[in-house]
Amino acid sequence: MFDKTGTLTLGQMGIVEAHIIREETVGTILALVSQDLHPVSQAVAKYLRTTYPHISAVPLPGQVQSIRGRGLEMSVDDVRICGGSPSWLSLQTEPLCSLMTLKAMTMFAVTINAEMVAIFGLADTPRPSAEAAVETLQRQGIQVYIVSGDTQPVVCTLAKQLGIPQEHAIGGCLPEEKVARVRELQAAGGRVMFVGDGTNDTLALATADIGVAMGSGTDVARSAADVVFIAPDLARALEALLRLSRGAVRRVYFNFAWAAIYNLFAVLLAAGAFVKVRIAPEYAGLGEMVSIMPVMLVAWSMWVLKF
Repeated sequence: MFDKTGTLTLGQMGIVEAHIIREETVGTILALVSQDLHPVSQAVAKYLRTTYPHISAVPLPGQVQSIRGRGLEMSVDDVRICGGSPSWLSLQTEPLCSLMTLKAMTMFAVTINAEMVAIFGLADTPRPSAEAAVETLQRQGIQVYIVSGDTQPVVCTLAKQLGIPQEHAIGGCLPEEKVARVRELQAAGGRVMFVGDGTNDTLALATADIGVAMGSGTDVARSAADVVFIAPDLARALEALLRLSRGAVRRVYFNFAWAAIYNLFAVLLAAGAFVKVRIAPEYAGLGEMVSIMPVMLVAWSMWVLKF
């Protein structure tokens, strides 16, 4: 299972369409998004600073709250300011939202006291190695899913580009819904590797059999993961991880077999089963070295043989 933004895509969002319904709120919107590090917020902030260079962020007497999987919220003197997905803000029926949905855009809407004052349509760039990563997994018989908080049309469009079946493209997922999808596959007998990069992915990373975080992701995501990809090339990193895992498992099997055979022989020798074979006491201690050295050599061979 892959998250979308920042994992299968570069997370470098760009504004492709913007509608500022109330221009006097630009300073407030800028103040709302400037404090957040999410790629969508940063893209909106960059667009506003470029388009309205004469407008500065309005100082807001309060702290912006980041609501995981939904958006941003703050209250100032009984005025509630929110920014996030149209579904969270109950704006799905707004004509502008419907139009952007048809265009498969990622949307960020802003409301003040439940009134929409602006909406932005964004697009992301697929990670260059994403298609190769999907092909690598599918070639080995591994099913690939996308679970994302983005809208269903956006997720389906990316899935089509990467060769992922449409029924495996799941949009509109909150963090707890990502966890539910992971558990659903686990309950069906599957072993799930979840690859993500954001705070929204933390629960899914911890729940999956293998949690993989992108090195460019948040500290929280990296701390929840079992594996962190430092290299940006997703395909090479996945291939290396799978080869490393299989190489380690092969060596574990070999070491168990070696230990069983060696110890069976050693016990029989110590019991006197081999009447014509004797080891002088001063050399008996070498038996421990004979037991350990092959294990060390087998482990060392992972580096020499590149897994």
